[in-house]
This record gives sequence, C-alpha cells and structure tokens, in this order.
Amino acid sequence: MKRPIFTAIAILCLALGIGANSTIFTWVNVILMQGMSRGTGDQPERIYGMVVSGNYFEVLGVQALLGRGFLSEEDKTPGPHPVAVIGYGLWQRRFGGAPDVTGQTATLNNQRFTIISVNLRRSRVLRPGWLSISGLR
Repeated sequence: MKRPIFTAIAILCLALGIGANSTIFTWVNVILMQGMSRGTGDQPERIYGMVVSGNYFEVLGVQALLGRGFLSEEDKTPGPHPVAVIGYGLWQRRFGGAPDVTGQTATLNNQRFTIISVNLRRSRVLRPGWLSISGLR
C-alpha cells in the first residue's frame, strides 16, 4: 500500500455508496412496491384475469360458491355492463368474504365490472386471486 489515504478514501466512498443505494432501494420497496401490492382501501392491487366465453364454467362443470354463471346474452355482443367472476382468495382478501359481493362493481383497467359470482375455493379452473370476465367492449 503505497497510498493508504487514497485507499481509505476509496473504501469509504464505496461503503457510503453501497449503504445509500441499499437504503434508497429499501425505501422504494417498502413505500411504493409493498404499499401497492397490499390492495387495502383504495390502493391498486395487481390481479390476474382472463376473458372467457359465456359457457366456460358450464363446460368445465364448475359450480359457483356464490352467485351465478355467465348468461348467454353477456357473451354474444360486447355490452355496456361487463361482468366478472372472482376467485375465492380475491373475495376473501379484497371483499372480506362478504356474502353480498355479487352485484357490487369492481374497476379493472379503468373499466367497471359487475361481480356476478365467487368461484369455489379449491377450483382448478380459476385460481384464488384471479377473475374471469365476459361482455367486454
């Protein structure tokens, strides 16, 4: 070590840079990422969905826990009132397992959907945090 002061300054700068970087990324993760993924209150929540045909659940022999399946007219032409079937996990997490969830509206990508059904808990067709939609414009 011919220049110990230079080495000490270089190590100090690296330590400060790494520490500041870790602190900033931790704040971003806690404030932005985890805050958005919780989905409580009016905060956005990432949910997965799929657009399906009106007879999707009927063909697969899936019964709803609450509500009804898609009606044939909801699938024929895009309408002003799209509907959604939500998974059990989403129903528990976002709606607190409320038995009156059917008929309520939910907004997905700035489009309002009327919830018509809650899927069974152990269904292999619709995962717990997912939804199925029909009648999109």
